Formats: sequence, structure tokens, C-alpha cells
Amino acid sequence: VFAKWDDYSYTVNFDDQGATTPVSPTSKTVNSPATTVGSLPTAPQRTGFIFDGWYTSPKGAGTAFTAGTTVNGNITVYAKWSVDMVAIPSKTYKMLRTEVTQALYEAIMGTNPSQQKGRLNPLDDYNSPVENITWYDAVAFCNALSTYLGLTPVYTINGEDVTQDTSKSGFRLPTKEEWQYAAAGGEAYTYAGSNTIDDVAWYHDNAGGSTHPVGQKEPNGYGLYDMSGNVDEWCSDERAWEYMLGGDYYDDAEKCEVLYETYNPRNTKGSNLGIRVVCKQ
Repeated sequence: VFAKWDDYSYTVNFDDQGATTPVSPTSKTVNSPATTVGSLPTAPQRTGFIFDGWYTSPKGAGTAFTAGTTVNGNITVYAKWSVDMVAIPSKTYKMLRTEVTQALYEAIMGTNPSQQKGRLNPLDDYNSPVENITWYDAVAFCNALSTYLGLTPVYTINGEDVTQDTSKSGFRLPTKEEWQYAAAGGEAYTYAGSNTIDDVAWYHDNAGGSTHPVGQKEPNGYGLYDMSGNVDEWCSDERAWEYMLGGDYYDDAEKCEVLYETYNPRNTKGSNLGIRVVCKQ
């Protein structure tokens, strides 16, 4: 006698969740006697995000799907997107490697409030820091990014009444102390990553009167870019006037020093004012 095996043909659909460079191909077939897809499609790309693999539920929920995952029926798997966070040594928080870009902000909030846009090369806009946002805009973005990536929001927002619960897993603005510790990068430089400002910062003398795409200068010792210059970054110390640190493209060198401090009312905004987020490790 001989065993009889049932023939089957299963389809695996790949949902790239809004990639700017779509997945290719969008589906693969598993035909008997195979039990896996064997190889995965070309990974999608999305401006402002990092591709973290395929999962059986949207936003990275469910279980990971790999080339060796056993396929027992038709299935859709979903791209998991994340942002590039750096674990800060000896601390309990991670910080975004770059300032929040216009592309990331627009992907999450559906709008781009920046004044510094309209360049000949659209990629220069997308990869430049978002700016012209108030502190209230910044915390709203933190909550929206948290929700988008499946984390629990930190802030409770009722108009201009904002409270925070830092035990939550989501994104938030750094405190002044957290920002300055991360900006120093474990080094003793005047600026974030160097004593030579032109190596690490876009500021008054080299920026040409505008912001620049993030990550073009040298990073500091923790691998963080543009902690000096490009745009000032909102912090959150639960004050009526919040700190704005790092200096910007229009500032002189002194204002780009790691320990230089300035602050403004929470409803302040301008083409020199952006954000960088943190979350729990």
C-alpha cells in the first residue's frame, strides 16, 4: 500500500503597511509538498522608519513570520515599522538617533507644519527636521507615535492641561537633565561630539540660513546626531516655560553648546524649533 498525500496551495500575502517603496512581490505561494515560503520578498522601505520584519498581526503584534515559518493555510502578514532609538548608557531611557524629520511627523500626524520646506530636492525636505511646532504639538506627536507603534501613550491631554505618566511604554519629550546627559555622549566636549563646532552642527556660520537633512554631521559618543545645531529641541520639565536645547541653524556657536539653556512658553513655535523623543529601554 502507498501513502496518499493531499495536494495543497497556500497564499501568503505581505501587507507593507504604507511603505514608500512597496514590498515586492506582494504575495508568495506555498505548494505541496513545501511547508514554507523558502525566501521572503524584498523588504519594503518607508521614509522615517526602520523595517523590523513581518508579523502575523498589524503593528508588530502576533508572532514573527520568517522564511522558515510553517504555513498551514492562506495568511496575511504585516510589516512592522519602528524608529531608530539609541539606548543611553547607564540610564533607563532610549533617545531617537536624529531629530524627528518632516517625513516622520507627516506620516504620523498627516500634516507638515514646517516653514523650511519647498527645496528643489523633495528628499531634503523629508529628511530635514520638522519645525514650527509648539510644545503642545510635540506632546500630541509623542502620543500619536506611541499609538501608531503599539505602545501606551505617556501623556493625558485635555487642551492645554497636560499630565504625564512616565511608567508607560510610549514616547515622550526628554527632561533637561536627560537631554544634556545624552548630548554630552559620555564625552567632555563643548558641543555634542566635538570641540570643533563645524564637525557636528549646522549653525549660523555654516547653515546658509536654513535647516539641513538630519545625520549629515558627525554624531556624538552615543551615536546621536544634531544634538548641537540644526533646530532647538523641546524638553519637558512640567514648567510653564519649557527648555529648548541644542541651538539651531540661525544661532551663534555659544547657543549650540551642550550646557547652554534657553526656554520659552509652551505655545512658542518657529522655523528653528523641533523635537526629539525618548522612551523606556
